[in-house]
Amino acid sequence: MAGSFFEVWQNHIDKWYVTDDSASGNGYSLLDGLFSFSILVGQCIILYAFIGNLSLIKYLCLILILVMPIMYYKKILPFLPLTIIGVANTITAYLIFGQEVIFLQFLTIALTVIFFNKLIKPRISSIMD
Repeated sequence: MAGSFFEVWQNHIDKWYVTDDSASGNGYSLLDGLFSFSILVGQCIILYAFIGNLSLIKYLCLILILVMPIMYYKKILPFLPLTIIGVANTITAYLIFGQEVIFLQFLTIALTVIFFNKLIKPRISSIMD
């Protein structure tokens, strides 16, 4: 819920118009950083709930939570921690539940990235027009 709050706040500042110059389009602002960090913490909590008995998971989550704000601020692979934890969650969920449908989230993520890239280029991205 915290992540959604930060994302909506940033979109409101950008007047719901996504361009490659806006924080919503280029992904770099305090609010978008807080959004991404909230998502990372939530994903770590989920992974910890799945297999938190493994020390590797405890340390992985701790390291990612500590490193992500620095990586985001310095713009050095800022979404790598989210990618690592997302892939770990997906594989873990598959191993626990044995349902292949869990891998569909990779398709939806890819489609979202493609959609936003198409949306930004022609500058027809306002839902308020």
